Amino acid sequence: MALKGKMQALVLLLLGGIEAFQRRNPRGFEGLQTSFGSHSLQKPVGGAAEERGTTMQALATRDEIIELQTELVSLSSKVPHHIVFRKFKQIVKKGGEPDGAAFESVLRACQRAPSGPFALKVSQVLREMPPQDMLQGFFFVEDEGADLHPLTPLYGMAVEACARDAAPLDALRIMDLMREVSIPRIERNYVSVLRAAAQNRELDSE
Repeated sequence: MALKGKMQALVLLLLGGIEAFQRRNPRGFEGLQTSFGSHSLQKPVGGAAEERGTTMQALATRDEIIELQTELVSLSSKVPHHIVFRKFKQIVKKGGEPDGAAFESVLRACQRAPSGPFALKVSQVLREMPPQDMLQGFFFVEDEGADLHPLTPLYGMAVEACARDAAPLDALRIMDLMREVSIPRIERNYVSVLRAAAQNRELDSE
């Protein structure tokens, strides 16, 4: 009888424990397993997988930028200027930094068009993202030899495009950009501005 009483007491204790557990966990043991599983078996949000995806996307974008740069530089002078403009804009839009050859190609297209407004836009990009490949090595400062600054020719091409397009205001804005970033303005630049103004007056008088 003593053994039977002990067994009954043990059963009651177990039943009481189960009831207490069920009150704390309405979904029972199934709910406990599901809850535990949600922490240990589900795929982590973000983490290494997301980082790998971001890295792959960045590499793909970098390859696209390199390809666009190569295409832009290889385009001949017979290619319509709007195609050159589009490729340059794609490089910048994708977060690329055009190199010196890319700037030269698009500015030559600005002169062929001619297009002073786009030359101004290119100059604004040039101010924000000067091509590092053209800034390497030694070069003279303004008072020692202005024409030897590596970026002076690029800005000069932009001002010349404005002269051919009879766009003196765009030319003056480019000259102002040169002043802001301490790029020497040489005699040829001023001559181009005067030509742009003269051609603009001729167009107005027609």
